[in-house]
Parts: sequence; C-alpha cells; structure tokens
Amino acid sequence: MASTALPLPISPSSPTTQTPNTSSPPSSSVSVPKPKTPTIRSRLSKLCQEGQPHLARQLFDTLPRPTTVLWNTIIIGFICNSFPNEALLFYAQMKKSYPRTKCDSYTYSSTLKACADTRNLRIGKAVHCHVLRCLSNPSRVVYNSLLNMYSTCLLDCDYSKYDVVRKVFDTMRRRNVVAWNTLVSCLAVDLARKIFDLCVERNTEVWNTMIGGCNFVDMSFEIFHKMLKRDVVSWNTMISSFVQNGLDDEALMLVYEMQKQGFKIDSVTVAALLSAASNIRNPHIGKQTHAYLIRHGIEFEGWTVI
Repeated sequence: MASTALPLPISPSSPTTQTPNTSSPPSSSVSVPKPKTPTIRSRLSKLCQEGQPHLARQLFDTLPRPTTVLWNTIIIGFICNSFPNEALLFYAQMKKSYPRTKCDSYTYSSTLKACADTRNLRIGKAVHCHVLRCLSNPSRVVYNSLLNMYSTCLLDCDYSKYDVVRKVFDTMRRRNVVAWNTLVSCLAVDLARKIFDLCVERNTEVWNTMIGGCNFVDMSFEIFHKMLKRDVVSWNTMISSFVQNGLDDEALMLVYEMQKQGFKIDSVTVAALLSAASNIRNPHIGKQTHAYLIRHGIEFEGWTVI
C-alpha cells in the first residue's frame, strides 16, 4: 500500500521520538549597555559648566599633548564664567605652543569675544592680525566676532567707529543677518550719538531716549552717568539694560543707589529685580522683592499684590 503523502504527527508518547531537553533556556535579547568612559573633553566641559574653569585648567595642565579642541574648551569655559582676562592669557599661551598646536576659527572667535568683553582693542587688533596670517578663508563666525569686537572696543574713541567696522564688513565674502545687524546697529548708534551731541536742549526725556535706544550697555551707562537730573524712567531704563546684558550684580547695586537717592521702586523696577534674582539664583533677593510688593501693594502685570 502506498504511504500517505502527508507526514504523520509525531506522538509525544512515543519513546523513540522523545529526546532529552538539553537545550539551555533562551537567553534574553536585551543587552545591558556598558557605561561609556567620559572623554577628557567632556570632563573639561562639565567642570566649566559647573562654574569651575580654573579646576578644568588644572586638569588641562596634566595633559601631555592637548589638542586644539581642548584648548578651545578652556578658553570658552573662562569666557562663559566671566573670566575674559584669563581667556586672553590662555590664548597667549596657546599661541606660544605653535606649531605643536594650531588655532582654528573657534579659537579666534572666542578670543575676540574676550577682547570685546574686556574692551581691549590692542589685543583685539593683534588677534585680527593672527586671523589674517593664519586663516586663508575666515568663516562668517570669525568675521562677526571681529565686527562685534571693533564696534564694542571703539565706543569711547573720538573718531567714527563706523568706518572701521565698515572696512571689516566690506572684506566679508558672505554676509549673514548677524553681520548686517551689527553694521546697522553701529551706524544707528554713531548717528544717534552725533545727533545727541548736536542737541541744544537736552531735557530728561531726550537723555532717557538715548539711554534706551543705545544697544551698548557701556555707552548707555556713560550717558546715564553724565545726566545732571534723573527720573524714575532713567533709573529703570539703566537697570533693565544691565539685566538684559547679564550684568545682574550691577543692576542690583543700581537699585540700591536708586533707593538711596530717594526714588521709589515701581513695577518696572520690580520686574528687573525679579529677573536679576532669577539669573543669579538668589532666593533671598526674590523674597525681599516679593515682600516689598506685598507691603506697598504695587500693581504688577495687570494685577495687584495685597
């Protein structure tokens, strides 16, 4: 008889078909990731982010042959933690290590930011020369940093800074919004300063307009300092300018001086105070400001604290 074409089912009770279960239990397909060893760059960056750039510098000094990226990390760390002078000194040390270490676009753009923060035009010009000698095709980031450096460092110069900034702008092969904004801002401030100097009758409103319309906090404070008569708007405009430019401690000191001279804090002052307290993470100042609101029932953002 012909056998069936279909395979016969294997009976589980058949002794000949039973095989011992020697296979191991199925292993899990999920593998436990191994923790990654942090790189030296990540360690330096973390220390800088935690506000310890000098400790990062000590760790950097133990490295036998640090790369350009590591040099840049320390420079940026100093700048972000408000140590621009240390950044400039570190840049000078980096230049001395040439040709073992070469600067790149990030090195120059960061160092130019430190020059602007310190208003050090002499070093800024030197860095500009380094850029021209070492970079055949500077990036737009470097050019924008040059524009910012010159427009900031030339605030107190007698000659027009617009001409210098315009020369740098004209050498750019490709320009972005940042470059155009810097040029326009520089021109606007230059013209506004000339108009202000020609103004015969300078009442408080004119002074306040000049303070609020200036995009450079140093120039704003220079104008504020020269005012013979100030009102609450003058104080609030200058305080808000400090906060907006990250100068929170200066803003708090100006509020204290404002009170000493007999001016009362209003809702605009309170808004700047709360922003400064938040920026420097000082709950004590925030609580004091809140208590002041409650005691004086100041209307703030459309509502009254009672």
